[in-house]
Amino acid sequence: MKIDASLTITGIIAFVALLSPIVTAIINNRYQIKIRQLETSDKRYDESISQRKELFENYCQSLSKVVIQKNITTEILNEYASSYGKAILYMSPEDEKLAVSINQMIEQRQLIQAYRLTNEHLLSIKKEIQMLNKASK
Repeated sequence: MKIDASLTITGIIAFVALLSPIVTAIINNRYQIKIRQLETSDKRYDESISQRKELFENYCQSLSKVVIQKNITTEILNEYASSYGKAILYMSPEDEKLAVSINQMIEQRQLIQAYRLTNEHLLSIKKEIQMLNKASK
């Protein structure tokens, strides 16, 4: 029994022609899945940075209200307490120590001492926000 070479080559070409689109589709689908995963991861990272910046900004704003105003209302203290509790979770160890000290002074109504520490603390948080801005670009 003789095998015809042209028939064999034609059969191989037909088989490859059928298999090629399937393999191409599998490779493309895997690539698209990886691209979507990277995009989702990047989006989550950007959202995380944006959330941290917003927490720091709210904390700085409410802290400023507490230490600058002479008549502190319960509403202002509640706003500060809420933002303090959220922001301290993301602060550097140095900022965390300052925040705790300032918070203790506020609790003891030592607002002049708290005000003195606030400037240094806010400048340090500003640096953290700038680092977050660079990280998100």
